[in-house]
Amino acid sequence: MTAPWPSETQALQVGDLLLDLRYRRIVSLDSSIELQHRVFDLLLLLVSEPDKLFTRNELFDRLWTGLVVDDANLSQSVWLLRKALGESRREWIRTVAKRGYVFQPPGPVRWFPAMPSFDEEGRIVLPVASEAYPAPIAPAASVGATSESSLPLEREGEGTSSQEGAGDSEARSARKPEPNAKKLRRPGSWLVATAAIVLICVAAIAWQLWPRGPAAPIYVAMMPVQANSGLDTPWASELLRQWSSWKLQQLPAVRLVSGEALATGKHSIAPSVVLVSAVRSVDGRQVTVRARIQRHGKDQLLQQTVPTEKVPGAVDALSRQLLEALVPGSGAGWPVLDINASAAQRYAPVGVAFEQRDWHRVQVEGTALLNDAPRFGLLHLQLAIAQSNLGESLDAVRQMELANQFLTPLPPDALASLRAQQLEVDPRRARDAERAIKSLVSRHPDFPPYRERYAQVLNMSGQFQKAIKELERPEWMNQESIDARYQREMLLSQAHLNLGKSEAAISHARAARELAQSLGPGMRTQAADAALREAHAVASTDPGKGAEAFRQAARLFVEAGSDNLAHYALTQTAIYAGEIAPDGEEVRKALDRTRQSGALDQQLNIQVALANISQDQAQRLRWIQEALLTARSMGNLTMQASLEAELALDDLLQTRVSNAQARAIQMQALGLDGVAGAHVNAVLSWIYLAQGKLEPSRLASQRALESLPLDDGAISSIRSAAACSLLLYSTYMADRQDADALATTCQSARSDASRFGAAWMQAQEALLLDDRVAARQHYQQALALIDADPQSATQPVPVAIATGRLRVARVAVRIGDRATAARLAGQITAANARSPLPPLTQLELAVLNAEVAAAGGDWRASRNHSQSALEKMPEGLVELRHRLDLLSVADAERHGQAAVAVARAKSLFGKAKAEKDVRVQQQVLSLVSAGALGLVGPALAETQAGRRALPGATLVWLGPRETSSQDRTQPVKTTAGHD
Repeated sequence: MTAPWPSETQALQVGDLLLDLRYRRIVSLDSSIELQHRVFDLLLLLVSEPDKLFTRNELFDRLWTGLVVDDANLSQSVWLLRKALGESRREWIRTVAKRGYVFQPPGPVRWFPAMPSFDEEGRIVLPVASEAYPAPIAPAASVGATSESSLPLEREGEGTSSQEGAGDSEARSARKPEPNAKKLRRPGSWLVATAAIVLICVAAIAWQLWPRGPAAPIYVAMMPVQANSGLDTPWASELLRQWSSWKLQQLPAVRLVSGEALATGKHSIAPSVVLVSAVRSVDGRQVTVRARIQRHGKDQLLQQTVPTEKVPGAVDALSRQLLEALVPGSGAGWPVLDINASAAQRYAPVGVAFEQRDWHRVQVEGTALLNDAPRFGLLHLQLAIAQSNLGESLDAVRQMELANQFLTPLPPDALASLRAQQLEVDPRRARDAERAIKSLVSRHPDFPPYRERYAQVLNMSGQFQKAIKELERPEWMNQESIDARYQREMLLSQAHLNLGKSEAAISHARAARELAQSLGPGMRTQAADAALREAHAVASTDPGKGAEAFRQAARLFVEAGSDNLAHYALTQTAIYAGEIAPDGEEVRKALDRTRQSGALDQQLNIQVALANISQDQAQRLRWIQEALLTARSMGNLTMQASLEAELALDDLLQTRVSNAQARAIQMQALGLDGVAGAHVNAVLSWIYLAQGKLEPSRLASQRALESLPLDDGAISSIRSAAACSLLLYSTYMADRQDADALATTCQSARSDASRFGAAWMQAQEALLLDDRVAARQHYQQALALIDADPQSATQPVPVAIATGRLRVARVAVRIGDRATAARLAGQITAANARSPLPPLTQLELAVLNAEVAAAGGDWRASRNHSQSALEKMPEGLVELRHRLDLLSVADAERHGQAAVAVARAKSLFGKAKAEKDVRVQQQVLSLVSAGALGLVGPALAETQAGRRALPGATLVWLGPRETSSQDRTQPVKTTAGHD
């Protein structure tokens, strides 16, 4: 660096401060503060170029030239410099998010050839022999001669910001009087002193009598420092930091502050800084472990010098002393640090990996390390948390049991917290964990770690609405800790994604990523994690953009050095870009990689993504079943419920109706919120509808809608579909109390699939209401969407496409467009010939063909199709049987068999009435009169009310009686029987 002041300069003026270049200190009216060597170098560099943005990389290059140092060194130096400047001047150093720092003094920087002093008014007084004030330093100047006294000097044996020698190097910030300053006695000073004493006494009495509120939190920053002198013993200092930090995290009175967050200078309360270091003796036989506590402008040094093999014991003792110094009365009642020196040397990288959330490394190296340190309780705990994050819940439970065994004794709150953690890693006991954490939160409502864990448990147990409510509490909103704010954004993103609110999920994930990136390289892994969460949210709402989002996440993982997660993100990129076949070699390799790393969550996500892109139904089911096995082994109830719902739907398609209902009811009993809860209830409503159980079907649709609350103006596709179903099923029952609100939600669909579902359901509703214009509009929209799907003469047609065509054709025949209905039925028939469709789809096709034939007056063909369907139809499919029964009544009525028609109508009407199906009742009455059915009095009035509610519930779309002799002698088949 070339200083912009002359070489003879002895002092600089910055605002109301003097910088003494001779003794490397900051001098004010009342005191002087000596700075560590590297911190003073940082100050001079910033002062030399005011208003210039110094990037973090540039500061590393200029202050630690040629040295490899930890990123926390710069954060620590910035914090120490702000602390030395004082609270009123800390804003002179402005943090620029994601980039670096700018020094913005209140005025120009001036230099002096001799050290000035202060007068009684606090003004700077030049020595008698001094020259006049020179010109101020211009912003970002870089001219002038070089001064040895003012340049950052590289001292022998020194390498990083925090050391001044081989070990005793932490910051000295004791305030000392100015050597040449005169002791000033102001007039009337004894009066001021007397008044001050009186005020202090009054304040002390008031303090004793004033009612106490909650004690203010104790903020602590644990920071490692090294000298790079060749004698550092970082494994020992890291062991002290990890062991002490874990204990401090168990104390509700303490708030740990990270080095990265410390550098932002945003904390309203200055933390106590604990600088931990360790150096060995020259002969290598002994190690000195130190913890220097800096608080309230004073230093307190704790240290132990022991032989190398006794370092763990010294760390344990030093940790107890440290806790007692920071929080009096907290040093006792902790477990013994049970690890030997050899294993402790290998633990340091595992501890760092745990903080960086490198779960794979923690799992691999931690598992191996426990062979040599089987009673090291902290590692058992960290390994359990890593395995839980990797989805290995059973292994996590075992490790947590060992942690509970070896981490004893503990203070009461710490013991309760550890017991709760044992429940948290076991997905089967999510509700027990919720109760345990809630108890801790009730005792310590302002303790962020408890609230964070409570929100995590709520997400894990599928209570996403409750999690969001928790995360929006003032205790979260007022968090100063960037770490806590990052976790809040990530938890909110997870909750919103599971509630189907993709846009909100993307927004919160992006906010988390930006927070992590604002703290620099130390939070690269967290930034990549947030980008991955964002990619999942993007892919859920727009698969076409999913590939690029996953590609961006992969780049960030590469920068963070997380190879396994980078591979995973690239696999998802290939899946969403269509570059990978669901049954290809790339898939096998990707899944093998996740199994080897133990990342069951990644394995599950890949399996689900492959199920979603599979066009072949058998292949799709295979991936769903594999994903379900993974979800079960993880204890992931949310994914398990969604996958079970898909299998319940397949059971329905295979006409295994009882199995489908039992599977869906079992998942409904979990009481999940969000997409999983909505999906389970939606599938259950379809199963009930197929069984003719309208009231249970409507209730299930209502629960699906309630699983996705509308509280921020966002409407998901799933919520739209649930509203459409609820509207239609309520219309079947002539109960339209909330019809307008449901219609608004139904019409808000955004994706093509959701818009299609809304269109065909609203077309059916409009037909029942006899609104032919609206019915045709919705029908045309649904037809356009289903016709937009590409046709193939050779490839199997996805079941969803075949089902969509069946639904449109059903509306077409009722609206009078028999040609379109016949065309769509023909397409489905051809698809079924190429590759057999599921049994339920084939039955629906046969019923549709019977209706199309009847609508055209071809009753003979209609009977043949009906007979074909009845021969294959199990008893549980009541909805399809009702459609065939209606055709049977109409067939008898059209062909003059009045008695048969009335008998069948009575049977069907009675069933529909029991099911509260006003739609079918009115359709029966469109064929047979109320008098013929014996409806009088209240029963007649009820049917008349039904007609007013559903004026379009008729069978007027059916064709007339046939006139051929063959038709007159054709027997009529029925399922309704005679009453």
